[in-house]
Amino acid sequence: MGVAHTYLAAEALRKAAQERGVTIKVETNGAVGVNDELESDEIAAADCIIIAADKGVSMARFVGKRLVTVSAGDAVRNADAVLNKALNSKVPVYRGGNAFRTSDWRELGRETYRHLMNGISYMIPFVVVGGVMIALSLLLAQMGLAQKYCDLLNNIGKEAFVLIYPVLAAFIAVSIGDAPAFMPGLMGGYMAQLGTTAGNKLSWVSSGFWGALIAGFAAGLLVRFLNRLGKKIPENLQQVRSSFLTPLLSLLGIAALMALAVNPPLGRFNQKLYRALDSMRGGSRLTVALCWVR
Repeated sequence: MGVAHTYLAAEALRKAAQERGVTIKVETNGAVGVNDELESDEIAAADCIIIAADKGVSMARFVGKRLVTVSAGDAVRNADAVLNKALNSKVPVYRGGNAFRTSDWRELGRETYRHLMNGISYMIPFVVVGGVMIALSLLLAQMGLAQKYCDLLNNIGKEAFVLIYPVLAAFIAVSIGDAPAFMPGLMGGYMAQLGTTAGNKLSWVSSGFWGALIAGFAAGLLVRFLNRLGKKIPENLQQVRSSFLTPLLSLLGIAALMALAVNPPLGRFNQKLYRALDSMRGGSRLTVALCWVR
């Protein structure tokens, strides 16, 4: 299940199945974690698997099963239709991989959204807690707490913000390319945060959210591509491929993409945007002052 409508979707599917006399077990994976996790024997006995999610789901356990993928919102709004689809004997068997399995543009958009939401769902706690820590440091400073402790809380909050883009990119990548995509996704997001380019470090400007987004999707797709190529490698070299070649080549690819193609233009754009906003801020102060005089 996805993040937003997890328990509503679960209840809707249970109700629809009960009305039809269909046996169903619903595993939820919401804000509180996984509940009612499916056992391997239950998966093996199932006629069809329904994935109703707005974020990435571990798919390896469903290989060889008939699989229906919808959004959590679809399950909430029309659980009957979702169940009808699952009961259709023409539902395709899942053969592995969890990224962009369709040529249908609507479904492609849903899958892209699902990968994006997977990254955002892991990013949000860093945003929330980082902001709370900074606000708490300011509040406690006003209440007279020793400055060194206020600075500590403030720094912890700022460090949480530093991790926002790496975490976003890493879990978008994982949603697309599974665990092997975590490292290149994380590094791509970190390079977006730093604004890494081939130029002098003093000239680096963060490519921000869009840079992290590109890094996440690119890392996931690159790892999937490398894994597909890796199937041609002899069996006795597969361990070398998975533990050395794929990580090395994926990191080199993402590093080159970010440093040469993504960060330079997005960094320049962000720099111009900062300057424009800064100039507007000064102008707005003048306008307010003039209005006040009048």
